[in-house]
Amino acid sequence: MKTPSTIHVLQLPSYFIPMGGEFCMDQSVALKKAGLNISIIANVILPFRFAFQFRRFPFFPALREENDIRVYRFFQRNIPRSDEINLQRWIDTTVRMVSLYIQQNGKPDLIHAHSWKCAGYVCALIKEKYQIPYVITEHSGTLNPRSNRLRALLDDSWMSNKMQKAYNDANAIIGVSDEVIEGIRSFIQADVPMFSVSNLIDVDFFSPPKKREPHEEFVFAAANSNLPVKAYDILLQAFDLLCEQKTNVRLRIAGDGFETHAAKQMIAQCIHRDKIDFLGWQNPEGVRQLLWEADAFVLPSREESQSIAVLEAMSTGLPIVGTHVIPSEVLTPEVGYRVPINQPQTLAQAMLDMVENSHLFDSATIARHVRQFAHPDRVTEQLLSIYGSILHR
Repeated sequence: MKTPSTIHVLQLPSYFIPMGGEFCMDQSVALKKAGLNISIIANVILPFRFAFQFRRFPFFPALREENDIRVYRFFQRNIPRSDEINLQRWIDTTVRMVSLYIQQNGKPDLIHAHSWKCAGYVCALIKEKYQIPYVITEHSGTLNPRSNRLRALLDDSWMSNKMQKAYNDANAIIGVSDEVIEGIRSFIQADVPMFSVSNLIDVDFFSPPKKREPHEEFVFAAANSNLPVKAYDILLQAFDLLCEQKTNVRLRIAGDGFETHAAKQMIAQCIHRDKIDFLGWQNPEGVRQLLWEADAFVLPSREESQSIAVLEAMSTGLPIVGTHVIPSEVLTPEVGYRVPINQPQTLAQAMLDMVENSHLFDSATIARHVRQFAHPDRVTEQLLSIYGSILHR
């Protein structure tokens, strides 16, 4: 029977730092702390604006030590407007990277893929060749039935065929929420063990402040980049409606993507934009400071699997106003308010309720709640149990 110190796990994220995927690094650090032999293979698809920054993103495979974890990196330059071709290139390159890793480091005991697209599918191909078991943690918000995008995945034969192979050949599947598991069942025919395990967060870093100073204005914080699924168009409409009821409110947003022409048009239509602070991209220290100086957190998303931004806000003790894409077991009545997606009037009412009733939410209770399922020790314990069930089967 293998012990943690003898388990060799290769982490394979579908996307990775600096293009997201911080959860994979956080999980790897926690697993290494538990004694596992952990490496990461990261084939990162670059947006076109970064494609020619060769000094920052070299055009060849490289081994780096990041947070004391071995990270085998490659940066893929994409062909514009060719999604299927680019994804197939990602698959082919990543299969070669994994094969080279095995030649140089031996076969891992298992591979832990993050999202089927397309790391889970690569794992299925590697399993056929090397008989290495694998587990997929699914983070994709498109698999949350409340996102209204599940039907499009099922109707896309190129995607759905690869999803079915990735899921049905897996030795275990983890969803970061029960809702994601519900969506995955649409693609499963085999008897694959399925588990719900939260993303982890650094609860010591994202801790409640020693004291929250009172403000003249009630401050809502948001911390996501400007993407259509994050629904900032809805939030700005809701904030305008809120300002008609309350003048002493402010919205502070950490995230990039607000410099595009479309974003500037959206902001220009906001009547009370003078009460909004666009802080740009923030490092973890900047996000924590934003949360410490806020009175509540707001998430208007149309699509989420399990929002790490919400977990971090809860860990600092902030009450939450969010949409129904946030799992009900996360955003309980003791934590805040859940509203339907794409409804600015309803979101505005929930924000108004928060302004008037925030004193009813207990910061310590909120922080304790998120630690019950997102504490690194709790997540590591669950992952080790799943790994053990695979390796001892």
